[in-house]
Amino acid sequence: MKHIVLFRNDLRFDQQPALAAAIAAKQPQDELLFLFHLNPEQFAVGTARHDYFFKTVEWFKQECRKIAPLHFIVGTVEEAFQELITEIGNDISFYFNRQMSGFGLKRDELLIALLEKNTIPYQQFLDGHLHSVYDVMKPDGSPYKVFTPYFRQWVTLEKPGYHRLKVQFITAEKAQLTCFKKGEKVFNELVTDLKPSYWDDTIGLEAARKQMVTFLKNGLENYDTARDIPSIEGTSRLSPYLKVGVLSIVEVFHAAQSTEARGQATYIKELAWRDFYQMIACYHPDEKNNEIMPKYRAIEWEKNPTGFKAWSVGETGFPIVDAAMKQLNCTGWMHNRLRMIVASFLVKDLGIDWREGERYFSERLIDYDAASNIGGWQWAASTGVDAVPYFRIFNPTVQSERFDAQGDFIREWIPELVDVASKHIHEPHKYNISYIIPIVDHAKARLAAIERFKKLDEIK
Repeated sequence: MKHIVLFRNDLRFDQQPALAAAIAAKQPQDELLFLFHLNPEQFAVGTARHDYFFKTVEWFKQECRKIAPLHFIVGTVEEAFQELITEIGNDISFYFNRQMSGFGLKRDELLIALLEKNTIPYQQFLDGHLHSVYDVMKPDGSPYKVFTPYFRQWVTLEKPGYHRLKVQFITAEKAQLTCFKKGEKVFNELVTDLKPSYWDDTIGLEAARKQMVTFLKNGLENYDTARDIPSIEGTSRLSPYLKVGVLSIVEVFHAAQSTEARGQATYIKELAWRDFYQMIACYHPDEKNNEIMPKYRAIEWEKNPTGFKAWSVGETGFPIVDAAMKQLNCTGWMHNRLRMIVASFLVKDLGIDWREGERYFSERLIDYDAASNIGGWQWAASTGVDAVPYFRIFNPTVQSERFDAQGDFIREWIPELVDVASKHIHEPHKYNISYIIPIVDHAKARLAAIERFKKLDEIK
């Protein structure tokens, strides 16, 4: 019997449910085989998330040598797995951590159907979240649409225990199958095309654990207040590692819970938001393309390619927006407070369709998670569940003065404002300081945004 562990965005050995189950089931005469499926439908060549993910896969491939080689297959689900089964035979069993929303859900449904058609046993597990999309429901069995009551129940539920898995070396020998050789060739070509990036030194478990320890020691205590200040290390910076699965969300949860830091409860609440948005994505599978609130699907968005271009490159004339976009474009990451500010600016100040912003983030973020990103954009656009009311519109200047009062973050990313006094840096044009003229009048844009939504609210 060959026990096949299928890795996806769970690139680790610790707290890896599928791997743990395969090792537990393996008899002395059995084989353990590590597998990664290269699905061209999921490639996003040229995006930050594509490069970051596959550099992490390359790192994990090296890590696997400590236990057993990582094999690759390539093609659609039906093509790749049927070819594998035909070559390797039916004396196999599969172990994988299932995904419950978006493309991953559809992919796993196809895989399960194929395995059952070939009468091949499999085991699937929850991973990547603390609770499944079915664990936290209303008394009537329907999903929550508001976070607060969801969280009240979420926080009372027992969380998975954290177990560090001790895995010993098994074999260095690769299985010599044609499908594996083809997959290896495609993978090698893929990683050869990856370009050097800002975040190359942050790949892998060592960097992930170092960041987690640093946050728990220096950041968690004041997380409840510091998390909104982009000029300081006030957030965990663990989102890329959670996204690709180098760190388990279970490990992070228990590490945070084991402290007595003042900011612990606030941080754990943020982890609950990940589960909440995962649930929303499962029950609203079309959320990437359609507003969750049906009445807002008729919004007349502005066609403003010039405004979108200025926003995307950080040349809007609003320093906090520009600095945030420059951070994103350079590092592949953006502070959470800034994600809200720039999203509100694009949708409410420029009146541009939230889908354009969501798509841009999907290309630029190394921690891109479809459920959380789409949920966040629909929140900012006032079209999703538990969204900000459409008449509550972020004033980018006020946000800048409140969360970057001294202008430290702005100076870090906008060199031409480095010598500007703090009291002038948030609105340089107002003080005749040489900088980009604002591309929009916020006060007028605010009224236009309210009117855009109000028209639909008045329709009976």
